[in-house]
Amino acid sequence: MEILSKLFGSSVRVKIMRLFILNTDTVFDIKMLTSKARVPKTSLRKDLNILVAIGFIKRKNSKGKLIGFIFNPDFAFIGPIKELLLNPEFMKKDEIASRFKQVGKVKLLAVSGIFIDSNQSRLDILLVADKIKRPVFDQIIKTLEAELGKELAYAIFTPDEFFYRLDMYDKLLSDMLDFPHEKLIATPEFSTFTLKKT
Repeated sequence: MEILSKLFGSSVRVKIMRLFILNTDTVFDIKMLTSKARVPKTSLRKDLNILVAIGFIKRKNSKGKLIGFIFNPDFAFIGPIKELLLNPEFMKKDEIASRFKQVGKVKLLAVSGIFIDSNQSRLDILLVADKIKRPVFDQIIKTLEAELGKELAYAIFTPDEFFYRLDMYDKLLSDMLDFPHEKLIATPEFSTFTLKKT
């Protein structure tokens, strides 16, 4: 119980843990962790010390100097912890949808990949919208990446671009739509469509 209470004692800790689990061979220094997890250094140091103390991560030294931290593959509870942290059921789809509604007039928002625990798709997010606010979209992506601990693969199209690619049986779209995915937002014209195979 002590380990579990320490593991899930803060949202910062959950972000850091996801980052290490999804990048098990990467050595992260403080600057990288602050940037990727988007957390302040003050909170970060405390949580790193706790994760080192319970054996989740290890300090990486070179010539007696700390260069960063790396995931500890010998951590005893990695199986159940990984299942909990990466379980797509803990990612609230309605909350994700509400975030992207700020991007513009969204016609279609579909998710795959990490959001449905599938490695068959090349994309995690497919967005079709009018009047796209690109800076808003980029900010949402950065926030999600920090929360999930993973760089997201995504594609954005206007409706005209989307249907043109659909007619051409675009490989990127087919890799998303021919495999498991979930529509979080779909206006009537985007609720049913098929790829035109040549």
